[in-house]
Amino acid sequence: MTTIEVPRGHLRSALTAVLPHAGRETEETPNLGRVRLVADAGALLVWATDHRTSAFARVEGPEYTEAELPSWDMPADAVKKVLQVFKGPSDADARQMWADEPMKIHVGTSRVTFTEVGAILDGQSLTVGRIVPAGEDRYPDVPRELLTLSGAILDAPTTTARLNLEALARFVPAAKAYAGGVTALANLVPGHGLHRALVRLGHAFLGSVPAYPDASHDTAAVDESSHEQHAWWVDILKPQMRPLPIEVPGDVVDDLRAQAEAIFRTEEGGTARVTLHVVRDGAPR
Repeated sequence: MTTIEVPRGHLRSALTAVLPHAGRETEETPNLGRVRLVADAGALLVWATDHRTSAFARVEGPEYTEAELPSWDMPADAVKKVLQVFKGPSDADARQMWADEPMKIHVGTSRVTFTEVGAILDGQSLTVGRIVPAGEDRYPDVPRELLTLSGAILDAPTTTARLNLEALARFVPAAKAYAGGVTALANLVPGHGLHRALVRLGHAFLGSVPAYPDASHDTAAVDESSHEQHAWWVDILKPQMRPLPIEVPGDVVDDLRAQAEAIFRTEEGGTARVTLHVVRDGAPR
């Protein structure tokens, strides 16, 4: 079991911001309806997607009790329970004090426990189930999506775009949670596939939403601050991308097998008894 402590208010803001993007688990979308949490050295990272919109948030100031930092998925319903239980007082001053206090997270093999840690006595505690991984990780690679989109926007001029209001409304909880204005940069460059806009709230939150060209406006250059923030987000997103699967062509495998057989063939025309194991660089044996 790993124990993590983060400020209560920061954790609540991150979960509130990404939950609207988690989607639903169905037969057609068995990997949705969840929120992913990754314990990084500098922050607890939280993200979710339903393929239409995506959201990625950071919880600063974590403290860990284990050297091995975990990552885990929680069902959307479990995240809702966490937000329902840990709300803080209604009074503004008392609520701010509550938000600054730590939340202890015990991450077990099948369950996660959230506990309000107090100076004298601990507060409320809630245990919810987590999604136990089985087989290959097929959850959408949100860090790769956002990093690719951000790079495509900065590689070429962008234009003013129309955004779907219903999809954009999913970012209202994020704007409220972080009390900030939303900046949207649109990727409308021909050849990049589906048009999308990058939704950004400073260094706390990043997301994507479908976008549509608006021919009534001229092309606008991306300002310098966007490049600076892009570079900052690259450092956060790049280590979280899942490695792309390596596919070796069949003819290459056949050629390597033929070379191996030639190497181990004896001078008398027989063959040595050997067992060959094919491993990928950096992958477990």
